Amino acid sequence: MVTPSTSFAQVATPPARIPIQAVQAIGPEIKSIDVKELERELLPRLVDALQAVFALRKDSTEEVTSTKLTLDINRENKKRKDDQRTPPEEKGYIEGSQPSFSQQKDTNMVKKPRGWPKADTTHNQRKMFRELTLLVIGAAVVLAQRRLALPDPRSCVNRVRHATYRDARGVAHSYFFSWEHAPTRNLEVDWLDARNICRRHCMDAVSLETPQENEFIKQRIARGNVRYIWTSGRKCNFAGCDRADLQPANVLGWFWSGSGVKIGPTTQRNSGDWSHTGGYGQPQPDNREAAQGNDESCLSILNNFYNDGLKWHDVACHHVKPFVCEDSEELLNFVASRNPGIRL
Repeated sequence: MVTPSTSFAQVATPPARIPIQAVQAIGPEIKSIDVKELERELLPRLVDALQAVFALRKDSTEEVTSTKLTLDINRENKKRKDDQRTPPEEKGYIEGSQPSFSQQKDTNMVKKPRGWPKADTTHNQRKMFRELTLLVIGAAVVLAQRRLALPDPRSCVNRVRHATYRDARGVAHSYFFSWEHAPTRNLEVDWLDARNICRRHCMDAVSLETPQENEFIKQRIARGNVRYIWTSGRKCNFAGCDRADLQPANVLGWFWSGSGVKIGPTTQRNSGDWSHTGGYGQPQPDNREAAQGNDESCLSILNNFYNDGLKWHDVACHHVKPFVCEDSEELLNFVASRNPGIRL
């Protein structure tokens, strides 16, 4: 039996691990967060665009982008000839009016020469509406379908390893620190993206299963003067997490998604490195953003944010941060089993 002094991992009667189906089914909860992000950031802009499409202005100028404009010289000449017989009020061209579709005029926009026949405005608007509707649906589908990534064998072979740490149990893993690698030095991503970047390289976001490993990672954060990082820590609050041994989720539902190992009860302070304070001055995890509709279901290390040193905090998963990757035995074995002779 492992004691709290040597390990953060809770030793429990079966199951001591979160079911692998639950570890892999992170999508549903992330889906709800991502859709909220979509509603907050993308949809308002698209709705404005849709409203602009239907905002009929008598004095609007028909303008089209040069990238979409294709000219047929023969047809243009013919239209200009036809225009000579077209009454001025039917030409549909008002010089000096503002664009009707966008609030900001595109520098690539070109104005139709005087004399072009009036376009079918209703038809064009319906076409734009269909295109924008498809864009909204497509964006929602893409975000809603985010799932854990599979490893890429070549990326696994060439993965960057900044350090190797062997813990008290004799387990040695290599680690990647995003701020120590030039291409990712300033990269900040949400929790799922952090995991997927790691997973592509046969790693996963770091799982801090022992106090020694936790201190090793904290020293690296302090040395790099990094404000915060993502770990693989996750609250089991999605489909399949309604088991009695995981309730209440904020106390008994935390686990390391990179390894599937449960984190001890958050009410037992020696079972983890949770901060004694936070934005509301309450011990972590406090689920502070729940009032705004964001469940704080991912585990981050914050660097003295609340004069509390380097400590664990529950954070809503859509926030962006640097990250630490750790070798994943599961993914390394997966790639090795399907690529005989590969050197990982």
